[in-house]
Amino acid sequence: MDQKSEQLKGLLNALPTNEAVSLARKLETQRALGQETLPAEAVLSFLRPQLRRVRPQRVPTLCRLACAGFEDFLVDRVDDPRLPGLIPRSAIAPWWQALERMAPQELRIFSEEFARLVGASDWPALDRLGERVRNAARGWTDAVMAAFQSRKLADSVTRKHLGDIGLQADFAEIARILAIAEPLRKALDAVLAVAVRSGQTQGRRILDFTADAVTAAKQQYLHVAEVAGFDSRYFALGLMNRLERPWYVLRLGRALSWKPTDALLHDTELGIIGQRLIHDIEVLAREIEGLMPSRRGRGPQAVDYGRLHQAMSRYIENSEGMLSEFGFRRDSDWGEQILETRAALSRTLGQDRLALVAEAPLALLPQRRGVSARGLASDDPDLETAPTPEVIEQGLRAARLLVLLMQKGGRHGLSSPARITIDELGIEINNRAAKLYDELAQHPTHEAAAAQLAAIIKVAEVLFEDGRAAVMTRRLVNMQRSSAPV
Repeated sequence: MDQKSEQLKGLLNALPTNEAVSLARKLETQRALGQETLPAEAVLSFLRPQLRRVRPQRVPTLCRLACAGFEDFLVDRVDDPRLPGLIPRSAIAPWWQALERMAPQELRIFSEEFARLVGASDWPALDRLGERVRNAARGWTDAVMAAFQSRKLADSVTRKHLGDIGLQADFAEIARILAIAEPLRKALDAVLAVAVRSGQTQGRRILDFTADAVTAAKQQYLHVAEVAGFDSRYFALGLMNRLERPWYVLRLGRALSWKPTDALLHDTELGIIGQRLIHDIEVLAREIEGLMPSRRGRGPQAVDYGRLHQAMSRYIENSEGMLSEFGFRRDSDWGEQILETRAALSRTLGQDRLALVAEAPLALLPQRRGVSARGLASDDPDLETAPTPEVIEQGLRAARLLVLLMQKGGRHGLSSPARITIDELGIEINNRAAKLYDELAQHPTHEAAAAQLAAIIKVAEVLFEDGRAAVMTRRLVNMQRSSAPV
């Protein structure tokens, strides 16, 4: 990013949220009318983080009207192979470009009508136009795919894009969802409305799937099933995408009396949803493995303990939530797959790897390099510098990860290694802290020693519930008071 872009980004990030929303709406309106006076896409990209937090009503584009038919299925990630009911946002641009090449005249007519309605702020008419655009987009998408599969697609750019098997799957998924877009959107919005009345939403996210919302979802599912047949699975998948805790969709399964028998674990809604949930758990397990410190190939980049803690929390919550909602047997296909992820994590989070995690808190109590007078590795404190805020935060995040594993990892076989690591860490902290107290006894105003003790006390407050942090604090305070001038 060049210097001017950095300056622009800084200015836009400093805008109050209401001003950011107002600017975005103005730019989107100008773009919709073909009256851009600023590099709208660049400005909007910098505003996007603020817009995502408040989720304001957006000024549509013709493309956005079409995408409204499958907005509940859009995700930022790209799975390979693709998963049912998930469409990467990165697929939108090549898909829309393919439609522009397939039906340029029709889209030009739509664009003229769209600009006229936006200029008149005729939002109800825009909604009706959106339905027509989505219906047309479905037909054009089918035509693109049929021409490609029969090797009669003239457009070389689209042919090149569709050389990607993943993008072929995205186009096909878009077409399937657009075919039932209107009843599907109404059904999902009806469930969302019930959640809104209960105060359980944030934007289009459903924070809790209460009994009233489950009842509404069951009614809407049955209605969609009458219209869409087997494609009613997209209602369950779209609902799952909107749930803050995706496994809550299994409550709909219970309401519909879905049974987790072998005969149903493949192509039915329960089978598809189960595989999606299992996949997410497997992805989290792999993410944790990739984030954990390792003695192999240890580079200068610090371990991201915040992200590691988040991934571990999500793994525990997702796997336990899935099991608790439907009670899968350990010997079922899903039960075995979850057990496989636990076994992988048990290897990833063994004592040898957790010993590397313990190094982050101990970095607050550095020791001198070299050997002692006894010819052993030095265990004397390094009192040259005080811990930086970054090193303190890294130590605290590592400590929180160990506590999470000890407190919530029991069902996953992860508590025992964490508990042993914390116990060993406690012994080492006591030994190193004792030398710092000895140093302060001789040199009461030693700033680095006091700073190191203050930092490790913060870690002890996270790690231990036996009151040792309070004892360490009192001892430090008393030593500092005794050295203060009268």
